[in-house]
Amino acid sequence: MSETARLIGEQIIAFFDPVKEIMRAVSDPVCYIAMGTGILLMVCGNPKRGLRMIKWSGVGYLAFQFLPMFMEFLRNIANTSN
Repeated sequence: MSETARLIGEQIIAFFDPVKEIMRAVSDPVCYIAMGTGILLMVCGNPKRGLRMIKWSGVGYLAFQFLPMFMEFLRNIANTSN
């Protein structure tokens, strides 16, 4: 990869840093709302659906938190293979 292409790639990645931070910041309140909804479903007599909502909101929250680290890991692998 040429130096110019590498610099352009780094600029594109830096351009999306605010988007990445917004997604991580929004995932917290959205997860709280989803988990709260799951708890209300359990209270209203639908425990299977409530537990499923709580479980998947937790999985989604973790995915949002670890996604930037995972992408950095993949970028490092791609850079070392060249």
